[in-house]
Amino acid sequence: MVVVAQRLYLGGRAAGTPNRDKPLKTYLRAHSVEYFTPNKEELDEDGKPSGRIVSQFDLDMACLTPVDHADAGITLLKFHTPQMQATGVDMNIVEDNRTLSERLALLAAGNPSLPKVMNRFTVSSEDRTRCGFFIY
Repeated sequence: MVVVAQRLYLGGRAAGTPNRDKPLKTYLRAHSVEYFTPNKEELDEDGKPSGRIVSQFDLDMACLTPVDHADAGITLLKFHTPQMQATGVDMNIVEDNRTLSERLALLAAGNPSLPKVMNRFTVSSEDRTRCGFFIY
């Protein structure tokens, strides 16, 4: 056990240690690179080489109908485009229409229905200018 900067160090990987290699992930990555890398010569309508080097992906996309081609493109974009996540907001609004004098009177009386105020900063005797409060 080593104490580092007043904290107890309990172990873990050393800095710079690479992640473990996963065989399936390595295979899938190699397959994807091979599938999308242009390495085949395209054939023209007569079956003769056209001189253009394309990938298997390009050949597969060329065989699709226009509708299927568009669907495949949209599906592939989902892997590259960030998706917005749904967020929920609690919008409970409390109607508390009191005047300042009414609120001060309730606060002086020690009424617990008012929001609690907590000091956010530590005010030292030397520095009385820092003063921050928030309501929770």
